[in-house]
Amino acid sequence: MKLLIVIFYLVFLLSQRISRADHQYESTITELKHPEKSTEFKSNFTDNYNSLTSNDCRNNTECRRIANGHSAKACQFPFVAELIVKFESKRQGICTGSLIAPRWILTAKHCLFDIDDPVTTVIAIMGLVNRKINKNWQVRLVKNVVRLKHLILPDIALAELEDDFHLNNYVNIIKLPKVQEYKPSLEFVAVGWGNVLQYTSFRIYDTNECKNDIGIWSQFTFCSKGIDRDSSILSGDSGGPALIYNSQNEPILIGINVATKQDRHGNILWQLTTKIEPYLSWIDQHIRGF
Repeated sequence: MKLLIVIFYLVFLLSQRISRADHQYESTITELKHPEKSTEFKSNFTDNYNSLTSNDCRNNTECRRIANGHSAKACQFPFVAELIVKFESKRQGICTGSLIAPRWILTAKHCLFDIDDPVTTVIAIMGLVNRKINKNWQVRLVKNVVRLKHLILPDIALAELEDDFHLNNYVNIIKLPKVQEYKPSLEFVAVGWGNVLQYTSFRIYDTNECKNDIGIWSQFTFCSKGIDRDSSILSGDSGGPALIYNSQNEPILIGINVATKQDRHGNILWQLTTKIEPYLSWIDQHIRGF
């Protein structure tokens, strides 16, 4: 009898744990109601896109790119998307994302969700490294934004496109990690959009070295510093990829660049990058079949 009670109790605990896990990865899907018609928006958008300046950032501040980075070459990062985000208040912002399936982009939640100013339109552009040279570009509208139900953290979201991107040398997908890749001392490359696509290198630090500075963020992110002393990830780079290269020299996406932690003087202490590995099953659940 005692054995049966113990077994029932263990089953109860397991069911509670599974229930909590399912709730943890419960999604919210937001369908975007575009003012533009899908068949007409591209021609209207082209002229506006060519006139975008660095003042079109998400928070209406200077749209800074990766500080002290290197300009990307054509086909170097074909999986990187520029996201033009329009809000109900008519403000407009720029973020970066990574194509992980022909119809799915992985980015930061804060790029696509604002509880006080709902997103109305997201336009994804790929095939570019410089806005002035757009002969290989492709443009798609985002149909749905998928995020975890938590309001702020983890800072991760999926953008489902209305149509697939056509994959070629200029537009392609990036592989996701199969195991945890963010280890102390590991170096990775961060890529992000400003007026041009740029990249730079960072080194991951042990969470124990930064958790007192970043608080609850330490549960969802890894922290890093630029290999070059003055390198940093800035506002236009939000949602962009943190990547490494495997033994076959293939890029592997290990994180989403989301924030910086500064001291009271404005000096950058840490770069914060959302870990992808804990959410692989959640990602697969949505993109499977695409």
